[in-house]
Amino acid sequence: MAPKVTTKNCPNCKAAVQPGDIICVACGTNLLTGQIVLKPGGEPPKRVGRRARRSLLWGGAAVLIAAALVGLGAGAAWLLRDPVETARKMAVSGNSLDALALLQKHVERRPEDRNARLLQGKLYWQANQPDRAAEALEAAYRQQEEDVTPALMAVAAAAKLGGQEGPKRQAALLRDVVRRHPDSQRAWHLLALALGAMGLHADQAAAIKDAGQAGAASGTSMGALSGVSRGLEGDLEGAEKSLRTLTAAAPDNGDAAAALGFVLSLQGREDEAAGALEGALERNTTVSGQVRLRLGLAELRRGNYERAISLLGPARTELPDDPRAPFFHALALQNAGLAEEALTEFERLSTASGPYAGQAALQMATLYLKMDSLDRAGASIRRATELGLSSARMLTLQGRVHALQGNNGEAEESYRRAMQAEPDYPAAHLEMGLLQVSRNALPEGIRELERYVELARAAGGGGRVNEIEVLVSQLRQTMQAS
Repeated sequence: MAPKVTTKNCPNCKAAVQPGDIICVACGTNLLTGQIVLKPGGEPPKRVGRRARRSLLWGGAAVLIAAALVGLGAGAAWLLRDPVETARKMAVSGNSLDALALLQKHVERRPEDRNARLLQGKLYWQANQPDRAAEALEAAYRQQEEDVTPALMAVAAAAKLGGQEGPKRQAALLRDVVRRHPDSQRAWHLLALALGAMGLHADQAAAIKDAGQAGAASGTSMGALSGVSRGLEGDLEGAEKSLRTLTAAAPDNGDAAAALGFVLSLQGREDEAAGALEGALERNTTVSGQVRLRLGLAELRRGNYERAISLLGPARTELPDDPRAPFFHALALQNAGLAEEALTEFERLSTASGPYAGQAALQMATLYLKMDSLDRAGASIRRATELGLSSARMLTLQGRVHALQGNNGEAEESYRRAMQAEPDYPAAHLEMGLLQVSRNALPEGIRELERYVELARAAGGGGRVNEIEVLVSQLRQTMQAS
């Protein structure tokens, strides 16, 4: 007989359940706990199969790959961007500083990028940074030395450097350029000019000779340079002869006329030199600054102060690195009676570190003395002393300030120091004599005044010679009467 099957009922819905069932298929009640875990008709959760998991994994990977491709695309766009072109556009829009910063970072990573160096040099030039411009342009030349243009641009930038640094850098680069490009007449010409600016006239003459051997010394400008170089080496007669031949062959060339004027000036033939130099200005010489400077100095010596001012003013602008032009322009202003304008110029020079700073301070002292501004005159003399000036003229001016301030002992000491520094300096004897007379020390005073007359006559008879001779005569009569 078959075994009897025992059935049970669900405690929730009373439906029959089989032995071993855990969930009631009618209402979803857990037969062990009595809780409903599935709604009626619901199904228990299914297990995720291997194929489904694989689909999910591939889907996630696809999303990640897509995101990575987007990132790589953006990075590639950045990498493919041309930093030189970007910098160029930035500069055009007025952001030169940002453009230079971008170029600097780029050339640090890629120093061989010639286009970057070229743009860098041009932007530094526009930003008035000639030192960096010359460096960048020379670097561009080194990347492609068969192209001489960046080197000549670097030379032009170096010309803006002050002192001797500019000509030194020019000469160093140009020596390399003419070695690689011996047919470059422009490079030879610039090299000769740079060597002349450094005072290396023997080297200048040698460079001109080498240019001739290389077939690059043709042209009026090189001929003019050759003539001046010969003159500076002492062959004044030969220089004049060659330059007269040159000016006859090229009568409209201002540089040839200027060179002839310079050589005539070296010979002391100032009137002839002035005629040649005036002709050079009329013919638009390329060295108009130097021509105006030399003409202005000649007019200053002649006492034509207004004419000197009209020449030295433009020369000062054309020769910003030549300290002579502003100093002698200020001196012309002073002699023309334009004291305030002269003081402004001398003040600017005295606060700089150029070779005329001390002399400018001393000229300020003379102007302040004429204005009876003794404190300012004394301050200017102290400034001249700080700048290393210790001449008989300075010590004499110092003595005058002391005397006008009533410090006769200090004044006498300054005059004695002036005569020790330069025994034949007339003004020191004059001031010492006047000081002794004011003290009623007539014998000593007369002796110094007579010495002044002697020295002044030997120097050309200028100054107060006649006046002092009359004074000495009166003092002798006074001594005899007493």
